[in-house]
Amino acid sequence: MSFGQSEGISLDFDNMSFAKFDNSYTNFHGERIEIRNSKDSTYKITIIQSEKYKKAELFDFKNNIQVNFDLNFTFKKVEDLDRLKVKDSYYISNTESANKDVFTEVTYKKDSIKNEIIVRSVLYAYTNKKKNKKKILKDFYYIFNTIPNQKNYYNYYKSNFINEFKIPLTENDVLVRFMNVSGNKINTELNYTETKEVEFNFKFYF
Repeated sequence: MSFGQSEGISLDFDNMSFAKFDNSYTNFHGERIEIRNSKDSTYKITIIQSEKYKKAELFDFKNNIQVNFDLNFTFKKVEDLDRLKVKDSYYISNTESANKDVFTEVTYKKDSIKNEIIVRSVLYAYTNKKKNKKKILKDFYYIFNTIPNQKNYYNYYKSNFINEFKIPLTENDVLVRFMNVSGNKINTELNYTETKEVEFNFKFYF
């Protein structure tokens, strides 16, 4: 990844994932595409599209930059990145990571019947000075299915779960489903349908 006013921004991508995307907040039902570099998890492009709504965004977590693109067509292949035009860009900040009253707990359970490992990641905030009361800010579920011989591009989730929280995920455990839950209601759900290797350099100016 390189920056320069004369060269613009250059990004290398090596994988692209497709998921069925449902959001009960916005009543959105469509597709979500993520384009990433498996060796560098600090940036990604996310595309959300249906017949009535389309959005394309670049997230650069290292430099805290978000770039929004105009998307007026149905995105199908990685080469379609060259058809995107920059609409606007701005700096983003992560205030949660600097907040000492916010912390994450990660737990898991195995479902031997479905051959799954269900990882729950909950972001909490203390609600008093004694730090003996807390409330849930975010509640995420990551469902991994054991699929031998399938290349797994979700190392940015797995490595954190394995290294920091000692979740016993293996090389053959592949992320197949993600849920954002509030109470007993699923707010957002992703069901991954396909992940494939790509080789593409995306350069743009803004």
